Amino acid sequence: MIHHEHEIFVNTIMAKVKVLKQLVKNDVTAYLKYGNDYGIKKKELAIEIDAVEKDIENSIYLKLDEVGE
Repeated sequence: MIHHEHEIFVNTIMAKVKVLKQLVKNDVTAYLKYGNDYGIKKKELAIEIDAVEKDIENSIYLKLDEVGE
């Protein structure tokens, strides 16, 4: 049986993954929409994607540290 706090953690990670998926989708959409002007939009989206990836990674490592204690 999954403890309530583990269920919350998994749901939080899944929500962050959904945000990441949407950002990647926006990246592809921006490429198709902006064509030659895509470079500026790409930089903005790359920063957002990187931040969400780091957030997911940090959340997982923090949870692993907590479980290991």
